[in-house]
Amino acid sequence: MSCDRGASDKSELFEQIFLSSESDFRGVNLGQDIQDVMSTASPILPRYQDRYGLSYEHELSPEGQLKTDYYTDNLISGMETNKIASIVAQISLENEVETARLYQEIKEHFDSRYNLATGVYGDYLWSTATKDFGVMEVRLRLDDTKRGIVVNFVDPQAGTRNEPS
Repeated sequence: MSCDRGASDKSELFEQIFLSSESDFRGVNLGQDIQDVMSTASPILPRYQDRYGLSYEHELSPEGQLKTDYYTDNLISGMETNKIASIVAQISLENEVETARLYQEIKEHFDSRYNLATGVYGDYLWSTATKDFGVMEVRLRLDDTKRGIVVNFVDPQAGTRNEPS
């Protein structure tokens, strides 16, 4: 009998959205090169791409959609560093009950990964140190319709570090 609880305690919908509970989101961490997103998402192509980031859309089951935007720090830094400074995921589901369950599951995941949140139900915030670049903020919001969840990972110090030459 296996003792691997990491995969067994996550719902299928959570796994479909996050892909891996070992990364910040969908196999990608803040501070990585934007090209890593394209490698991880392959063979799926971005819906939109420019020098400031990438945008993807995924159909979810049961009836839902995930839109994920990955933003670089190029605009802030004024250089072509192509480092991911922000990840914004918008999850839309048809069922309010399923949305509430997923919201709670994401909160519990973030609590275990980033310590306890500040805020109230519907708008939580985690601020945590990372081994790669310093501080990261994670925000989890439930929209007014109770059918949408927004997850935002942001490097509040993006563009302020000296990059190696």
